Amino acid sequence: MHNQTDDRAFEVFFSREELLKQRCDLLESELAELGDELQASREKISTLVVMWSGVTAELRAAEAEIIKMKSLAQSNHDRSPLG
Repeated sequence: MHNQTDDRAFEVFFSREELLKQRCDLLESELAELGDELQASREKISTLVVMWSGVTAELRAAEAEIIKMKSLAQSNHDRSPLG
């Protein structure tokens, strides 16, 4: 519950409009700071996505190489006179 007598104590120093203006200025400042942090976070996420894409491509290439090596080993084993 809001009490009008509480406001009168502050009116000696600041009017209601001045207090609201100060609060708005503070909120604007905080929003600008959060916007900067959000942009920095987006850039970091973008970098991580690019890095992940590179790692994924390397992983696929390594898996293909392993399959190729296993296939060659199996075919060499099948051709061996002992196999």
